[in-house]
Amino acid sequence: MIHRICTIALAFVLIAAMPYSTINTNTDEIMCQIQDLLTEGYQEYYDIDHFDITVCDDGTYFVEMTATLKADSVEELDYYQGALQYMAENSLAAGTSHELIDKLYNNLSNYIGTEQVLNFYIAADITPANRSASCNLMFEDGLDYVSAEEIYPGSHAELYNSGYSYMESSTESGIESYSTFTQNSSDPIFSIFNAVMYSETYTSNPSSCNLHSNCKNLVDTTKYNPNYTHYAASHSDCANFVSQTLYAGGIPTSTTWYAGATNWINVASLCSYMLDNGYWKSIDKSDLFVGDYMRYTGTNESHIVMITAHDGVSFRYSGHTNDRKNVVTSLSGSKAFYHVTY
Repeated sequence: MIHRICTIALAFVLIAAMPYSTINTNTDEIMCQIQDLLTEGYQEYYDIDHFDITVCDDGTYFVEMTATLKADSVEELDYYQGALQYMAENSLAAGTSHELIDKLYNNLSNYIGTEQVLNFYIAADITPANRSASCNLMFEDGLDYVSAEEIYPGSHAELYNSGYSYMESSTESGIESYSTFTQNSSDPIFSIFNAVMYSETYTSNPSSCNLHSNCKNLVDTTKYNPNYTHYAASHSDCANFVSQTLYAGGIPTSTTWYAGATNWINVASLCSYMLDNGYWKSIDKSDLFVGDYMRYTGTNESHIVMITAHDGVSFRYSGHTNDRKNVVTSLSGSKAFYHVTY
């Protein structure tokens, strides 16, 4: 573990590849580079306290960045200001908009003045001919690795526009995000709170694999719900875990959607089932918020996760195999997004 911010001036050449090699590299130097790169990208919006960095068995680095939003109130968040601007320009939608803006405010207020931990998985690569120089650092984004610029928060204008777009699209499409994000809601609809709490209870951010000695995944099945069969050994527990969160949130089982069924454990089948039965609707990334689901749709890719945190600046997701808990993600790339409509 490392608990200090390095002050080395660095130059980075970021590449669009998946780097894993850390052979003969200076681990301490890489850790310093990671801290400087994250500080560069996040200090505009967060007061950064410290970093914990763990070298994982697969050669990647797991980073916990403890930080607090610089905004002293929800009103100071660019995202919220954008949402307010939409309301000001569209008084005809005031009924729906006021309900949404109140829920948005209440959820964002949980992050104001609160110390958070932003999690990242980072891969480092040093070319054989240049091992003494600064390495290339790439951020895991679900199934892909992306440059730092892609994982960084947007500009103030981009965050403002995101808040505006969220309010616009949510109002027009009738999406009621956060509808039951508070505990003990009596509403007979999907409980985002219960689904998120389930997700955060039964996953983790491991640095190794507890399955077998040659396991190439980062998995800790001791954190899984023992009442369910898992498929971590085959690196395919993502849909199984998402189905568990959906059930925890209130989606009822059926003769074709139950633990172990194809519609429960297969990504494509799960998505089709939820859409065909009216439990989900496809949304644009501008609609996305806590309690929604994100599917990776690139060539030969099959993966799905849950959005479990958003503080007005950074989106975070949770999922299985590789196991992830509130890891920062971008919304770019080949992804589809779904909102629960039950």
